[in-house]
Amino acid sequence: MGDKTFAEFKSELVLNLANREGIDAYTGGWVNTAYLDLCTKTKFWSLQIPKKFLFYELQATDNANTIDGTAYIATPLDCVSIYAIWDSTSDVKLKRINLRQYINYVGREDVDSEDTPARYVRSGGRIYLYPTPDTVYAMRTYYRKRPAVLTGTDKTIIGAEWDEVILDLATIKGMMKLRMYDDYKIWKIEWIESVSAKMGMYDSEKDDTRDILKPDIAYIGYGRNT
Repeated sequence: MGDKTFAEFKSELVLNLANREGIDAYTGGWVNTAYLDLCTKTKFWSLQIPKKFLFYELQATDNANTIDGTAYIATPLDCVSIYAIWDSTSDVKLKRINLRQYINYVGREDVDSEDTPARYVRSGGRIYLYPTPDTVYAMRTYYRKRPAVLTGTDKTIIGAEWDEVILDLATIKGMMKLRMYDDYKIWKIEWIESVSAKMGMYDSEKDDTRDILKPDIAYIGYGRNT
């Protein structure tokens, strides 16, 4: 969880924008937009967010039971993207398909064709299953969630190390709206460098999966015959 409250974000944003008057009605929107963008966007100007980079705090699960003869379950309201769907009843992972494939399947409305769901596709606020369930199955959806809008004394759900990143991104958005173009260009470059460095920090968690302490092959036999 972050350290700064929403109110603190707004106050510091005003300072970053040289105490410009008449912007109080907009600072909250700039902060929340920056927060949402950081948690959901995959590219910021020249910076492409690596696919392997994840905010673990945004990983979520949702449990829903199917209904006999109903071809879908609800998509979680805060869902940005689905990682996987697990049928807990059958102890199997469902295969993702595209909407065109699903539409081409026959027997979706035929009670004689109902069976254990093996595939899924997300469309709007629903997750369609095929075959259509023939009974109740416990489905667990693993997904990336959208953070809630900040108000009052709320804090972000991601780590405090990202507070300044959010604040600076909100500042950049404000500078663009206020036509502070020279400052905007400088802050944008510094922001990209800062975010790149922080994302690299997260790679350290994967160090135990690599042979980072393995000796150089050129020195394995060094000194044996001396």
